[in-house]
Amino acid sequence: MLETRKDFRVCSLTPKGRAKQPLAEMAIPLDEPSPVIRSAMTTESTLTAAQPYQVLVLATMSAGKSTLINALLGHTLLPTSNLACTARAFRISHRPGTDWRVRQQTEGQTHAWHPATAQTLTALNRDASTASVCLEGAFYTWRQRGLGLVLLDTPGPNNSRSSAHGAVTWALLGGGEFHNVIYILNATQLGIDDDAQLLRQLRQACTDHRLGKPVFVLNKVDELDDEQGDSLAEVVDQAANYLRQAGFARPTVIPLSASLALAARKRTQGAPLSQKELGRLTATLRVPAQHLRRWLACARVPKDVRQRMREEFVKRGQRTTTQAYPLDSLSIDAQCLRTLELGSGIRTLEVMLEHLHSKQHYSARQINNDFDAVETP
Repeated sequence: MLETRKDFRVCSLTPKGRAKQPLAEMAIPLDEPSPVIRSAMTTESTLTAAQPYQVLVLATMSAGKSTLINALLGHTLLPTSNLACTARAFRISHRPGTDWRVRQQTEGQTHAWHPATAQTLTALNRDASTASVCLEGAFYTWRQRGLGLVLLDTPGPNNSRSSAHGAVTWALLGGGEFHNVIYILNATQLGIDDDAQLLRQLRQACTDHRLGKPVFVLNKVDELDDEQGDSLAEVVDQAANYLRQAGFARPTVIPLSASLALAARKRTQGAPLSQKELGRLTATLRVPAQHLRRWLACARVPKDVRQRMREEFVKRGQRTTTQAYPLDSLSIDAQCLRTLELGSGIRTLEVMLEHLHSKQHYSARQINNDFDAVETP
C-alpha cells in the first residue's frame, strides 16, 4: 500500500539531474462528476475478476500517450501531434479477429458501430461533445486473449485551453473503475510541475481504491543525447528517484520509444510510413543490438518480466545490419524489424501487462508484494 505523507514535497529534476525549486502543493479536488463525464466511466460500481483487465492511461500533454497507444494497437488510429490531441475519453477494447470499429457512448443511448479510421477518430476528437468514444478491435499482440484488455485513454489534464479535459481525467481517476494505471513520463522533460500535480492525484487514487502499483513508462528515450551527457541509466535512476519522492515505493520504470515501436510494427505489416518514420527506422537499423538491449537492461521490472524479455531477445532479436535497405519497398529484413520492436521497449510493456493480467484475481496487497521484488539494474 502506498505511503501517504502530509509533509511531502516534490523537487523537480531535469534530465541532467539539477534540482529546481520545490513544487507547490496544489491538489485538484475530485468532485462528483457530471452525468456527461460519468458516461466516460464504466457503469459497474465494483470491478470483478470476470471483467476485462482495464488499464487507465495517464500522461500530461505531449508525453507521447497517443503514439504509445497506437503502438499497442499496431495502427495509427488515435490522432497524434505536438498539440493537445486527446480531447475526449476513449475506451479501447481488445476484440480478437475484429476489424477496428468505433461508436460514441452517451448516457442512456447506444450508437451504431462504424469502421474506425484515423480520419474518423480525428473528426470525433474535434467534435465539441464530451461523450466518450468506444473503440474495439484486435491489439497488435496480446497473449491473454481469453479475458481481454481495455485501455482507458484520458485527455491531458494540463491543457490550459480547455478545463473540460482535466475534468474528464479527474473523474476517471477518482472513480477507480480500473485495475491499474500506465503513467507516461517524457524522458526529455522529467520533473515538470504538471507531472507532479497529476502524480499526487494518482497516488491518492491508488490509496483510496487499493490499486496495484502503477507502471511508469519513460517515453522518448531515443531522443536522449549521449554526447550531451544524457546517460540512459542515469535518466532512469532520476525518474525512479523522482517517483519515490512522489510516494511510489520501488517504482516500475520501462524506458521506451513509442514512435520507434509504431514505425517498426507498421513496416512489418507493410503499412505506409511517413518520411519521419522512415528516417527513424533507417537510423535505428544501423544501431548495434547491444545498444537496443540497453533499454531492457535499464528497465526496472519484476524478475520474471525481465527473464521473459531476455528469452524473446534470444529467440527473435538475433540480427542487426548496417545495410541500407530500400525502405519504400517490402524488401526490408523482417528479423531486423523484430529486433527494433523488441529494443523499443513496447514488448517489455506488453509483457508487464500480461504479468499484471495474470494476477487479476490477487488482492492489491499480494500485487504490491510482488512489485516489491522489482529488479534494480
